[in-house]
Amino acid sequence: MALDDFSALLALYYHCDAIAALRPVGGEELTRCAEAYAAIKHWFRPVWEVAPQGSPERHAQNLAAYAGFKEWEAANVDLVERLRGAADRLARGGAPALR
Repeated sequence: MALDDFSALLALYYHCDAIAALRPVGGEELTRCAEAYAAIKHWFRPVWEVAPQGSPERHAQNLAAYAGFKEWEAANVDLVERLRGAADRLARGGAPALR
C-alpha cells in the first residue's frame, strides 16, 4: 500500500471514529468502517503470517498491530490532529453515509 493509500485509509478511519461518536453506525457503513480498522491493523502488523481468527496468537498479533498504530500516532501528533479535526468537521457537518 502506497503512502497516499495509507493517508486515505487514515482519513476514513478517523471519519468512522468521528461518526461513531455522534450516532450509531450500521449496515454498509459499519462494514466499511470495520474494513478500515482491519486495514490499519494490517498496515502495522509486524511481518509474520496471520494466525487463525480467534487464536491466542492472532490476539497477540492484533495487540502488537494496535500498539504499533498508537506509537505511530504518538510520533505524528500534528498530522493526527489535522486528520481528526477534518473528520470531526465532516461528521458534524452532516456528511453522507460512507459508501
